[in-house]
Amino acid sequence: MNTITNRIDAITANAKKFTDKQTNYNTNSRTLTWTIVADVYALGLLAFQPENARDFDQELLSRKLKPAKYGENPWLKVVNVAVGELYTNSKGKRAWKPNASFSKYARALRYMESQNVTTEGALAYIKRDHSYTDAKGAQSKHLIGMIAADKLVHPAVERDMTDAAAVARAVSKPLGSIPMPTDTRKGRRFTRAFGYVENGVFVLLGQLRDTDNAAKLDASKAGKEVN
Repeated sequence: MNTITNRIDAITANAKKFTDKQTNYNTNSRTLTWTIVADVYALGLLAFQPENARDFDQELLSRKLKPAKYGENPWLKVVNVAVGELYTNSKGKRAWKPNASFSKYARALRYMESQNVTTEGALAYIKRDHSYTDAKGAQSKHLIGMIAADKLVHPAVERDMTDAAAVARAVSKPLGSIPMPTDTRKGRRFTRAFGYVENGVFVLLGQLRDTDNAAKLDASKAGKEVN
C-alpha cells in the first residue's frame, strides 16, 4: 500500500478507538446519572415524610438553600441539597454550589412520584425502555421523556421580566407604523418582525410568530436607555 493509504488506515483505526471509548464513556455516564437520580428520589421520599421535615430543612439552611415556596417543585430542593460540591468563595469561606446540570431532573422526579414509583423500583423505572410524548408530539425515553411528560401536567410559568415604566417610555414616541396584514387581532401586542433596510427605508418582509414576550423584553430594554 502507498503512503496515503497507510495514513488513512491509521487515522481510521485511531478514530474507531476514540469512538469506542466515547461510546463506553457515554454509557457509563448515563448509568451513573440514572443511579444518582434514583438515590435522590429515595432521599426525597424520605425527606417528604412529616417526621423528617425538620431535619431536611436544617440541611437546606446549612447550604444556604431556602425551602420550596408554595407552587414550586419541591424536588428541585432535593436535587440541589444533595447534588453539588463545596467550594471556597471570594471571601475565603466554604460554600455549597448545587450542580446546575442536574436541576432539570427535578421534573422527572416529580413525575416518578406522581406514578407512585417506590424507592426500591426507582432505578428500574428510570432504565425501562418506555417512550413519553411531549406537547409537540415528539417522543423521548428515560429521564428526558419523564421531563417532557411532567411539562404536560405542569407547564413552565413564564415570568414577566419587563419593566412597565421602561416599556411605556419605549412606546411613547414610536418611530412610525407599518400595516401588518397578516395579523388582524385587536388590541396592542408586542411582536418581532424581520425585513431589510435600503436607502434608509425599512422594508417589512414578515412577522415572527409567538414572540410577544421576547419583543416586550426588547421594548423594556430600549426604554431603560431612554432618558
